[in-house]
Amino acid sequence: MRVEKVKQIIREMDENLSESDESFSGALVLISIIEVGHRIKDIVNFSSLDRKFVADFIRNLRANKFFTWNNKICHSGWFDEGGGVAFWMDVSIGLGYIQRVEG
Repeated sequence: MRVEKVKQIIREMDENLSESDESFSGALVLISIIEVGHRIKDIVNFSSLDRKFVADFIRNLRANKFFTWNNKICHSGWFDEGGGVAFWMDVSIGLGYIQRVEG
């Protein structure tokens, strides 16, 4: 998939979200992980996002145990009907707005 297709998917998920919004960039990082994996360099090359932004986003995901033991992500349901809530919650985790709590 090309980055323009990913951006189109994000615009379809939230038509009011501007590409300059950090939530758009966060969504781009999450979907980029599916496309190119978890390595910061690969995400930056694919998305053309700022390296520091991507590194901080990935650090927040790791701090919240977002990745499996083999560095995969669980994106089950993100694109199902009603799955948008889970996706945007994961964007919020990456942006550092919220944290997962183990209990």
